[in-house]
Amino acid sequence: DPRAIPACDYGIVATKSYHSDAAAGATAHAFQSGVLCSFQNGIGNEEVLAQYAPAVIAGALFMGGRILAPGRVLCDTRGTNLIGSFEGRHTPFCKVEALASLLTSVGLETRSCTDVRGAKWAKFIFNCAANPVCAATGLKFGQA
Repeated sequence: DPRAIPACDYGIVATKSYHSDAAAGATAHAFQSGVLCSFQNGIGNEEVLAQYAPAVIAGALFMGGRILAPGRVLCDTRGTNLIGSFEGRHTPFCKVEALASLLTSVGLETRSCTDVRGAKWAKFIFNCAANPVCAATGLKFGQA
């Protein structure tokens, strides 16, 4: 029950883009004084989250995995994730640095940067090129 979530310092949104509004809306009460970080593919997710939280962090996640069974995921691609203040909100950079440090401390290598837009667009363009190949051939991303 999303209403049972207490106030949080940080929240990570990792839904499909078309679920951003519902996910952020259902949990907005928990982030009235906190920060939401988007780790979603695509462009425009942070604008949606900014409707529900006073501070937003944009992220570019450079890791991937696949579901092995319910509740079991194999991480088969690891890179350094990047996060930065969303330009639509003036999220203090110290909040970005603190989240990067926290994520790195639990094994999700994350670096803070002052402008993450280039990384987000590069990933978006790469996915626009690679994902149709996988869809057309039936190959998994690593195979393609």
